[in-house]
Amino acid sequence: MGWLSGITFPLLFAIAWGMFGSPRAPFPLPQNGRLMLEALIFGLPGALLMGLMPVTAIIYLVSVVLNRVLIVYWKQENLIHT
Repeated sequence: MGWLSGITFPLLFAIAWGMFGSPRAPFPLPQNGRLMLEALIFGLPGALLMGLMPVTAIIYLVSVVLNRVLIVYWKQENLIHT
């Protein structure tokens, strides 16, 4: 069962990102929906890692947030569908 979920969840996340979140998504979400999708797809792994490797999880989560902040700061959101 573990290997099945290890294949299924990343595949589902990749499909969801490709369909709704990527810059060339065929069905782009509005900005609030995209932020929620980003939080789920990029935040969930960090949250799950927190119990096993807290230092690694914190480094990962800080880098995810920093990436999003830099996208806004450098005004690169126009590269993303809105």
